[in-house]
Amino acid sequence: GVNTVSITFNEPVVVGQGFSIMLDNRRVEATLKHSKESERAICIILSRDLELNVSQLLVIADVADYSGNVFTLPIQVARCEPPVKGDLTINEVLFNPEGDCSDYVELVNISGKPIDLSSVVLCRRNAEGKLDERKRVSETSFILRPQEYVLLCSTPEVIALIYPRSNPTNFKKLRSMPSLPNDAGVVVVADTALNVIDEFAYSERMHFRMLPTFDGVSLERINFNES
Repeated sequence: GVNTVSITFNEPVVVGQGFSIMLDNRRVEATLKHSKESERAICIILSRDLELNVSQLLVIADVADYSGNVFTLPIQVARCEPPVKGDLTINEVLFNPEGDCSDYVELVNISGKPIDLSSVVLCRRNAEGKLDERKRVSETSFILRPQEYVLLCSTPEVIALIYPRSNPTNFKKLRSMPSLPNDAGVVVVADTALNVIDEFAYSERMHFRMLPTFDGVSLERINFNES
């Protein structure tokens, strides 16, 4: 619902009466209960609706685990509209990785609103021009705020070692990536109904020809306003 937030913890938590909820630094009345699926998941029903397309700071104070540890949890929440064409752009693609590194695709939110990546899939165009090998970016809510980057890959630990200047906090691990041929291909980001948000037709010929090898070298967009 527009006033409901679901959170999953890494251990069971106690749902009692001692908690308090702050939304954008203002206390709000709320009901807190366990999810039907797990005692590690809670459902927060706020007394007022979340704002549409606005990232808001939700702070849950005085939540406890079953060992009696009490903690405060600040999280960013957002009520998001489904993304449309032009909201996300493909900023960088590695299609010819080296060693045990996976391919990767970096996305940027170029809209003025937060985007929930659970409503986004990564895929490719096959030889017939159809979208296949759909990979959902996130099974749970994952908010990408305006101007934020996220790097989608299946081997984040390896990428962090090979590219030490990268920022692992921006990595999002997928169980597997769409297959991206080394010579040429088309990578696509779409909504779950397969409406295209952005796509990039890449080729090994786009690389600087004087490079000694193309292994481990990505292609990166230099202007968000150009396709």
